[in-house]
Amino acid sequence: MDSLSDANGFIVAYPQGTDGSGLFPSDWNGGACCGEAAREHVDDVGFIAAVVAEISHNLPMDSSRVFVAGFSSGAIMAYHTACKLAPMINAIAVVSGSLQDASCVPGKAVGLIAVHGTSDSEVPYYDASLTAPPAPVTGIASELPPSVQFWVATDGCAGATANQQSPNVVRTSFSSCSGANVMLYTIQGGWHEWPSASSDAPLSELDASRTIVQYFQSR
Repeated sequence: MDSLSDANGFIVAYPQGTDGSGLFPSDWNGGACCGEAAREHVDDVGFIAAVVAEISHNLPMDSSRVFVAGFSSGAIMAYHTACKLAPMINAIAVVSGSLQDASCVPGKAVGLIAVHGTSDSEVPYYDASLTAPPAPVTGIASELPPSVQFWVATDGCAGATANQQSPNVVRTSFSSCSGANVMLYTIQGGWHEWPSASSDAPLSELDASRTIVQYFQSR
């Protein structure tokens, strides 16, 4: 996000999770996942809140426009953050993640942009959401990943539309949501990797960083 931060004038921070012991760069306690962070009950929610507080103390920051983005375990943590810190979070970006919080009741609407490949073997596209949607999800939305369905219902979204963005990328968006927009980019055949122009096809069809920043800027 460095070059996008420089070009667009926003603050970016890279919190470091618990050492993944060689399997992954870091683990985050996102509820029922992941690794040592979850096993040891590391207070990563408190850590993220402290990072935001420290930044706001040292830099001029719009406290109404705080966003959290993550990949894999970090994406699971982004969901968990929205569940537990909703009053301070405007929106989250989730790349290859699922909701592993079994008691997610956000204190306010939180926006979501999600990116997921259908061939992801680490966090499957249809990985279960540990909290069920608070209301039935129908139509196009009922075909989305369960964790996205949870946010669609929680944010009161309706009027789903699926648009083909490129040969293998489909964007599903909603014409109306109650205070927070939800958007999903599905990459047909995409695997467990952050999509970018330097990736192999089909992941190269989506610049996830730029797409996420554009979504955050619209909030």
